[in-house]
Amino acid sequence: MDDVGAQLADVAHSLKDVFSEPIKGFGLLSDYARRRASLATNVGRDKGRFTRLHPELRAAAEVFEDGTRDLATAADRILRKHGKRIVEMQFATRRLADIMIDLFVLACVLSRVDSSVKRLGAEKAVREREILEVFAGQVRRRVKSNFGKIDDNDDELIKRLADDAFDKEGFGWDNLPGA
Repeated sequence: MDDVGAQLADVAHSLKDVFSEPIKGFGLLSDYARRRASLATNVGRDKGRFTRLHPELRAAAEVFEDGTRDLATAADRILRKHGKRIVEMQFATRRLADIMIDLFVLACVLSRVDSSVKRLGAEKAVREREILEVFAGQVRRRVKSNFGKIDDNDDELIKRLADDAFDKEGFGWDNLPGA
């Protein structure tokens, strides 16, 4: 997020002088636009791909690659939306953190299974490949859910309910006396 924030700050700074000195900001803006287009289209993204994994692990590798690309896009979008207030956005940052944790663990599982496949052979590492398949599916679903909740969530309602419960020192609809 620091890298994305620094890029957005550079873009914002270059926009200040874009009308008085258009050439000055053009290079930075074109780099930013190129990066955004690359993320959106997956063109020119070889750097973010696994190149040494056993071919049998390609489907799980794609879950990781797609997730990291979507994470970069989401971090960019969230930082543009919240700016420096991002530190106050606990729900949004938690979703990003959960996505990063899932992707990190998936990369670890990919590495471990790749080592097993290379050591034992694809036929003898069936159980390891099945574990990877199950875990990659779980990661795909959790990550998709977290990405979906970035824009469509009930965060503000949860905050209002929590504030109300805090003010009342309990829930307003408790039926038990003293609860």
